[in-house]
Amino acid sequence: MLFRAAHGDDDTDARPEHLLGMPALARYVVGFGVEGDLGIVAEAPEGPVGAAWVRLLAGNARGYGWVADDTPELAIGVVRGYVGRGVGTRLMSELLARARGRFPALSLSVRRENPARRLYLRLGFVPHAEVVNRVGGLSDTMVLRFA
Repeated sequence: MLFRAAHGDDDTDARPEHLLGMPALARYVVGFGVEGDLGIVAEAPEGPVGAAWVRLLAGNARGYGWVADDTPELAIGVVRGYVGRGVGTRLMSELLARARGRFPALSLSVRRENPARRLYLRLGFVPHAEVVNRVGGLSDTMVLRFA
């Protein structure tokens, strides 16, 4: 799902094995399951169709959506045939419910043109900072603070 979260498509530069060779992206998944990691997977009869997860990425391991060392960064990916069918909303809602009370906030980075940005706003994420992303476009770092 890192492939989908990083806007993977049919480009040879965006194959999953290529993304795992990029430390800035691989840190979101390699070694997943340590303290501070939390994730869920959406499944259909044919197998996994989406995943949403958070990781505490601090110090030199900071990710694209870093705001504080105690705030995990969120990533989400939905396979192409399931985009626009509510899978992302269900994944996000469940992940937020599980993260509430466990973390003070969650953060993420989203490209400005990504339609998922509207979902994040609807769920309560607010823009925190504007950044130039890894492909030279604009992204927003967004934060959802739990009450």
